[in-house]
Amino acid sequence: MITALLPPADEITLPWDRELTEADFLDPRLGDHFMQGHQHARDVEKAHNILRFVHHKNPHTLVTTDVKMVWGRRGLLNPAPDVAVIPNVAEPMRPRTSFFVREEETRPVFILEVVSPKYRRPDVEAKVSIYEQAGVAEYFIIDSNLQPDEQMQYEIIAYRLIRGEYQPIVPDEQGRYYSYTNHIWFAVTPDRQGFIVIDGDSEVLILPDEERAAAAAQQAEQYRQEAHLALREAESARYQAESARQEADLARQQAEAEAAARAQAERQVVDLMAELDRLRGRA
Repeated sequence: MITALLPPADEITLPWDRELTEADFLDPRLGDHFMQGHQHARDVEKAHNILRFVHHKNPHTLVTTDVKMVWGRRGLLNPAPDVAVIPNVAEPMRPRTSFFVREEETRPVFILEVVSPKYRRPDVEAKVSIYEQAGVAEYFIIDSNLQPDEQMQYEIIAYRLIRGEYQPIVPDEQGRYYSYTNHIWFAVTPDRQGFIVIDGDSEVLILPDEERAAAAAQQAEQYRQEAHLALREAESARYQAESARQEADLARQQAEAEAAARAQAERQVVDLMAELDRLRGRA
């Protein structure tokens, strides 16, 4: 029997026991864990899922979540973005906890951060400068403005790199922010309780996998119901046609019977008239 020699429990220091700071948030180490809440996790998962769908036909485009970006530039911090879109990746299926820009010879063209209430300032201030210096073409920020009373008022902040400097992206008249690197629109919902993504070509709402599957199932069920209704209507029409045919047959039979009866009556009249003439002749 092997007995493990462990230090007393109060002497064990786990990675998540370390007090994390904003500096750690901007340049995390492996094992750092930031408690950001359920809503943040849901928004990140939704954005990551949608962007993976947007690029699913591009085999060498990598869409990451919570992967540390190592720029390879002295003095430039290396955050782990909530979502990053990286084109021209040689081995996109290789597992990574960090992405080394110089070694991979490519860099993110799009980064999205979902603001955590506890770490809002790094996302909306410090990372703007970091991603600008790193040469990220677009930086989008989704901020729920989540308050202690759990009230949310979503907003979007977006930047585009122009001549080496970030310029704010101006929304269109519908309040949508266009990402040219993804060919999609980002917007908040009318009640500001969430965000949506719209295809830049078709103008169709892009749903996450789960919602897309549910919508497909709902549409399939609608088609099934419509097909069932059409079948019932066809059966009803067939029944009505059969009833009409039977009624027509009955009317024809009745007409034929009436015609036969008339013909027989006419023959009887003729016979009676002949018999009457014969009797008169004998008289």
